[in-house]
Amino acid sequence: MSRIGLGKRDIALLGISIAALIGVTSFRVYEHFKIAVVRQHIHETHEAAYYTGELIEDLLDAETGQRGYLLTNSLAYLQPYGAAMHAIPVSLKAFQQSAKAVGIEPERYLRVQKVAARKIQELSTTVALYQRGNKREAIDLVHSGLGNQLMQQLRRDCDALRTAYFQLAERESLRVDQRNANGLWISLIGNGGVSIILIFAAIRLNESFLRQTGLLAQVSENRCQYQLLVERLHTVREDERSDLAREIHDVLGQSLTAIKLDLTMTIRHLTKPNHDVGATTKSLTEATEEVDELIRCLRRISSDLRPALLDQLGLFPSMEAYAREWQQRTGIKTEMQLPSTRVDLSSKERIALFRIFQESLTNVVRHACASRVAVSASADSGCLAMQIEDDGVGFEPEVAAKKSLGLLGMQERARLIGAELRLDSRPGQGAMVRILLQLQGTAALNGSLHNNDTAYSAG
Repeated sequence: MSRIGLGKRDIALLGISIAALIGVTSFRVYEHFKIAVVRQHIHETHEAAYYTGELIEDLLDAETGQRGYLLTNSLAYLQPYGAAMHAIPVSLKAFQQSAKAVGIEPERYLRVQKVAARKIQELSTTVALYQRGNKREAIDLVHSGLGNQLMQQLRRDCDALRTAYFQLAERESLRVDQRNANGLWISLIGNGGVSIILIFAAIRLNESFLRQTGLLAQVSENRCQYQLLVERLHTVREDERSDLAREIHDVLGQSLTAIKLDLTMTIRHLTKPNHDVGATTKSLTEATEEVDELIRCLRRISSDLRPALLDQLGLFPSMEAYAREWQQRTGIKTEMQLPSTRVDLSSKERIALFRIFQESLTNVVRHACASRVAVSASADSGCLAMQIEDDGVGFEPEVAAKKSLGLLGMQERARLIGAELRLDSRPGQGAMVRILLQLQGTAALNGSLHNNDTAYSAG
């Protein structure tokens, strides 16, 4: 997950959303089966009500057939009577099973069964007496009202049962509606929460994708810049070698040649019998002057390669010496405002900061068309801050940082020592280079590097 830009919190949210989806789905499946059970119960109550009514209908059909037979003595009425008496046991069995399935109180359906059994006995006894010729006893039994009483009691008990069945079915229907409503709300809330989490995760993934795309583009751009930087470093190295070779050939070679000629002339003068002391002294003086020039040239070459003051006295004196010589060479006024304490820097940090300073002044000469440069530095709260400001033509930092290999080299030097380099410029408003470096500590010299911390003009 972390490879596609999701953090622990995002993974936790996705886990919660997946758990919520599983929970909502499980709840809906559970509710489906529970509702199916309730619907089955409702169906069973309807069946129980139906079989209750069917029992009453069969008993009524049997009673109708009995009364018709007794009143008319027609055997035609015995056919519906016999069919009803044959169907009544089936109806009683279905009535009992459906009542048990519904879960109604046993005494209620057992009471109906007992009354139904007495009604069946009354019907069969009356018909049997009539068929044996005891018509008067059969008629008296009918006129006794026992059959009507039993039928009325059956009607009351069956109607009460059917009412109970319908009430139970209504309650179960309300349960189904309530479960459906609860399930709907839970589904809406759960799915809504999951949707919000997924949308949030999608936004985070999109941000991560865009961020990684930007990083890839930055890496690609940095790779191109580093390739250009490598090419520039190679070119600079070759240029330095060419400059060094030219200095050695043109300056050192000429100086050594001149010294050799002067020494040769001196030897010739000394080998003559009456040599001219003045000419000999002149040749030696010229040779001495050539040696002095040769020494100055060697010092200049050595200073360009690595200032000796950088290791001997530190960063700030080396910067002052270089700025003084740079002002004399370029004619650009240079103001220096540096601390009076020596900052404890490693050799790597001193070299990097000095080279950034050198490159900044070189850029001023090449591009800024400036008349004044101000260099300042301070070491406070464990941080070294240095800035080089000019009043030149300025530039767009974003554009220049991508195109200028010199600025790229400065940024790379700052990065290698853990410093932060900032460029502040606008076209026509000059430019400022700021370097911030966290220090391990500072140590004051035995004596100030400068008399005070006021502005100092090199030269």
